Amino acid sequence: MNTALAILTHALRMLIHAPSTTIRVLMPALVLVIGCSLAIALLTPDMIIPKQTINAPAEPPTLQAALFFLMFGAVGLIGYALMAILWHRHVLLNGSDRIEDLRPDRAIFLGYIWRAILVGLAQMVAAIPIAILIGILGAL
Repeated sequence: MNTALAILTHALRMLIHAPSTTIRVLMPALVLVIGCSLAIALLTPDMIIPKQTINAPAEPPTLQAALFFLMFGAVGLIGYALMAILWHRHVLLNGSDRIEDLRPDRAIFLGYIWRAILVGLAQMVAAIPIAILIGILGAL
């Protein structure tokens, strides 16, 4: 318990008292997320700007726009995952002076992604009985 509390205290202290260090640690992921967001905004504006016209049917996006949107969206999600990985490695390794210790290699990154997928699948499986219960209660 004391270790968990110390880690949480260290993380909060970094956010409040060392925001420049926080930005420095997260910068690679921030660049990736911002770059993907800008690419989506510039290359597929029709996907993010709703076209509201009276009595006009909605036009589906072009295949190229949808593929750009999916590609940059997926890379942006990887950027968010990288942000969490970099932050947790920095906090858990106590801000190691060696940058090599803080930069995850491919195996570590893929391990984090795999565990995130497993947690997501476990949440989906746990949500099934809850959704069934809500459906039954809603039908009453």
